[in-house]
Amino acid sequence: MKEKSINACRHCGKKKMRSDILALRDAQDAKSIISASQKIMQKVIDLPVYQKSKVVMFYLSTGAEVRTDEMIEHALKSGKEVVVPIILDIKKALMAAAKISKIYDASQLVFGIRQPCLERAQIVEKADIDLVFVPAIAFDKRGFRLGYGKGFYDRWLKNFKGAAIGLAYDFQIVNEIHNDIFDIAVSEVVTDK
Repeated sequence: MKEKSINACRHCGKKKMRSDILALRDAQDAKSIISASQKIMQKVIDLPVYQKSKVVMFYLSTGAEVRTDEMIEHALKSGKEVVVPIILDIKKALMAAAKISKIYDASQLVFGIRQPCLERAQIVEKADIDLVFVPAIAFDKRGFRLGYGKGFYDRWLKNFKGAAIGLAYDFQIVNEIHNDIFDIAVSEVVTDK
């Protein structure tokens, strides 16, 4: 895949940036996605904050996103409690964290994303979560993210006291993303490079 640099500034629209980076991300072949995701997983496993964390929140990957299923399996086998996002209110862009004991606990689709069944979900309080891995279309060098535009993670991350770390392919890192007052930055981003 031919890589190209995509940078955002105040003059560049988020919509165009989303489109450009999604085109790059979605153009990857399965072998590239698996290889990059395995490199990212190894870096995650080596993170001291991950090793110390007892309760970890992962997003459930979809499409060409950095794959998280193997990371979730590793965390569960390591004795960590794993939680995943669950949508509480689509209109208000509200989500919570629900405990899973195996990947298949999250088989309901909302916006094309797997999540546990809301009626049976065991909600875990934000204050009890040590670490959250955050998805994005892009991250800038300050840790601000370009998401899908709904604001679920920015609302959820508000007042979160644990560590928030982004997962991305190297080409998803840009110089700057125009951020608004309500945008929340992650402390670091783990990439394949």
